Amino acid sequence: MERAVCERCGEKQPVDWKAGDLCLACGAAVRHEVRCAWCAEWVPAGKFCRSCGCEVVNEILYGAARMLKSAGVDRFSIAGKLRELDPEQVRNLSRIYEGQLAVVLRRCEEARLCEMYLLQKTHSRRLEESPVPSAAEGGTACEITRGGTRCQSERLCEEGPNKRSSA
Repeated sequence: MERAVCERCGEKQPVDWKAGDLCLACGAAVRHEVRCAWCAEWVPAGKFCRSCGCEVVNEILYGAARMLKSAGVDRFSIAGKLRELDPEQVRNLSRIYEGQLAVVLRRCEEARLCEMYLLQKTHSRRLEESPVPSAAEGGTACEITRGGTRCQSERLCEEGPNKRSSA
């Protein structure tokens, strides 16, 4: 099994390295990861998702891709459909997605506020990390996702809704 290599400094990572871990040498993200538009799993920014096989879309088109998924477009057609759509329609789909994302981010902030009074302070983090239930958990009700380890609106504006934070 090959070990992961940091994209920034080229340092090999320990054998127990897992996706999302920071580089031990430079402290940066080891590799650039994005959310898959179909299954919402974190995957390396490459050609295809390692979990479901869907073509990975540009981060800017993530919201529009999630809207197409909820409209019934199959996973192997999403990227092609995004290329075929009028750019104005893509912007409109992204705008709708961003409105829904704002609602989810507000719920994350409310959960964090409630956690101040709880012994277990893990609920908001769990929602932020995986707001889309996996198929194994038996659900796909919420179509909104966001990257990063903490829900920070400022960071979201800088990085986009599906970038994994590198800090």
